[in-house]
Amino acid sequence: MNASLACPLSKIQQGCCVRICGFHGSKRAGRRLANLGILPDTVLNVISPRTFGALVVARGGCRMAIGYDVAKDISVNSVLPAKGISK
Repeated sequence: MNASLACPLSKIQQGCCVRICGFHGSKRAGRRLANLGILPDTVLNVISPRTFGALVVARGGCRMAIGYDVAKDISVNSVLPAKGISK
């Protein structure tokens, strides 16, 4: 994947590291993500894609689940293999 092209977080595979470039969903969901520290330029590691309808990601030492409907509205780029991330 070309790092300059953005794609939805919901399409990213396990073990990838991505940088958020934008959010295109509801204002309420955007505020909730911001409260969790998920903002543009935040780097996330995808731990488990769509486990029971949610995507599990790590930011720093914290893991969180993001629902599929929200994950598809988060645009990411700079997809790189994650380092030091285990299941």
